This record gives sequence, structure tokens and C-alpha cells, in this order.
Amino acid sequence: MAFRVVASGHVMTSTTRNLILAGIAVGGLLIVLVAIGIGILARPKQKATPSSPPTLPSATPIKPGPVRAELSKLRYTSGGFRFALSVTNTEAKATPVFAVVYGRNIAPEGKHGEWGWGLGDDGKNELSPAFVSRNWKDGHPYARFTPVLNDPESTEGSFGWDPRSVYSEVVVWLFTPDGEPVFEKKYDVRRLTRPD
Repeated sequence: MAFRVVASGHVMTSTTRNLILAGIAVGGLLIVLVAIGIGILARPKQKATPSSPPTLPSATPIKPGPVRAELSKLRYTSGGFRFALSVTNTEAKATPVFAVVYGRNIAPEGKHGEWGWGLGDDGKNELSPAFVSRNWKDGHPYARFTPVLNDPESTEGSFGWDPRSVYSEVVVWLFTPDGEPVFEKKYDVRRLTRPD
């Protein structure tokens, strides 16, 4: 049974009232969505440069120790993907670590890039700190650093890349000599241009 409200000569059924309330709710929701969209579009876009691409949050946070790593000069070259790596220590005590730099491929036919450790695979294995740690003794870590306070160690490195590879991110991990992950930092490299 419909409920009738009579106000100033108009008759409103409960169905009509419900339709009006639903219309108001939908209109309010549209106003909120438009405001959110304007807020997103108004934010300045972050530009990535070859020397300082934006960093990405870690999917599996690693509690960082006193030793840190930083990548710079990330770029594609005709012979591979190059980078500069700097390893620093916030303590006076020398702390040995092994660095692994990994390029995550997103192209179906391409291969992942890897520097500092390897299983001698074909580049199809997707690496993670847990995978490297589990397989530490089967791999071949070779990028050892022992930085001390105010005395960073730096090097340049590269991994060859299949021309079909397209990297979405490059990540640097640090591991103890026993293979325990102690540092991770990811870089978004989707905007870097590749030589053709």
C-alpha cells in the first residue's frame, strides 16, 4: 500500500519519494567522484630522468640495517642496461654485503636482467629477495662491498638485455654473506627510452 503525503496541494507516494531520494544520493555521489577526479588530475606529475628515476615501495618490506645502496645513471645502451651503484654505511664498523641488481622484464618474449648474483639460468626466473636467499648457496654472488662510515664504495655495472626486454623496474638488494636480505630499493624505469 502506497503512503501518501499531501503538501500544498500535491500528492506524493512513497515510491515517488524513494525515487527522489535515490536521485539525490546518485547526484551527491557524482559530485564526490568529480571532485576526486579533479584532485587527481590537478596533482603535478613526477618526471623521471635517467639519473634519478622515482623509487617504488617494496612489496615485502625488509628491515634495513646500517648499510644502504643507491642506484643512479640508469639507462639503456646499445649493449645492455647500465647503472651506477653506491653502497654506504651509517656505522663506523665495516659491514660486508653482497649487492644484487635486478631488472624486472614485462615483455612476454624478453628476459629479466641480473647483476651481482646468478644461477646461470636463462633469465626467465623472476627474482625476489626470498628466492635469492633460498637459493644463495646455489647462486654465484660476486658483487661484494665492505663500506665504512663516510667511505662509500661505488661501481658501475650492467646487464645485457635481449632487445625484446622491457623493464618496468630495477631493484637493488643487499644481502649478508650468508644470504640474508638486509636492504631493498626499487626504481621505476618505465619512462626510460631504449635504443632501437
